[in-house]
Amino acid sequence: MAKAVLVETESSRLVSLTLASRNGVIDSTLLRALSRSLAARSDDRVVILTGSGKRFFCPGLDLEEVARLTRPRMKSFMESFQELCLQLYSHPAPTIAALNGHALAGGCILASCCDFRVARSGARIGLTDLNLDLPVPHACQRIIEQLLGYTASRNLFYQGLGYSAEEALGIGWLDRVVEPPQLGAAVEELAAGLARQSGRAFRIAKAGLKEELAARLRKRLSDDLEAFLEQWFSAEVQDRLTTLRRKLRGGLEFPKTEAER
Repeated sequence: MAKAVLVETESSRLVSLTLASRNGVIDSTLLRALSRSLAARSDDRVVILTGSGKRFFCPGLDLEEVARLTRPRMKSFMESFQELCLQLYSHPAPTIAALNGHALAGGCILASCCDFRVARSGARIGLTDLNLDLPVPHACQRIIEQLLGYTASRNLFYQGLGYSAEEALGIGWLDRVVEPPQLGAAVEELAAGLARQSGRAFRIAKAGLKEELAARLRKRLSDDLEAFLEQWFSAEVQDRLTTLRRKLRGGLEFPKTEAER
């Protein structure tokens, strides 16, 4: 069976992790594998997270898997997802999301947990949760709000907006957008600069920015999921998820960008 996370490059200065599940979807195998990969590399090396295909960095949760879960197992799955998000968010070394394709829903959240985001032109980033009448899990919402600020987060969470790479760059969600052939070189350039700076001073600076919020979120991780689970298992949301799974079998769809609305 193929590994869910592949170690593409590993050296004394950086490690590149590729989401290698089907289209980069987030299933239970990927949650465990990525968590183990991060835990095994809690040193000063720069971590690059990218997808394995040409279309997607990560399109979100594996809906075929989660559709089969009972409420207790879904709660456990979402706890593991949020724990992974906090693990990535507070990883002591620099982290870079190299968006080789679209980052949607949970994939958008994973990218937002990294310190830096570099995307290829043509990529889209956004949260599709609201289109399913689902709230964004609390820990994920707070991480994105810290990144984007109130106004951009409000537009995202209240309207379910999707953004082109260029629009996401304009609101500070992305740090750089390049043509697809230049993505690897742009990420390597950023990683090389960060590798020269990473060390004790970097760890202290990063902890100062993120440690307090991460600690607060970890304390209430389980309790904050109850509202999400209530909505997830409502009849209306389950009907929407069933319809979406049928559509996805014919090809993944994208949230509308701000310019398309």
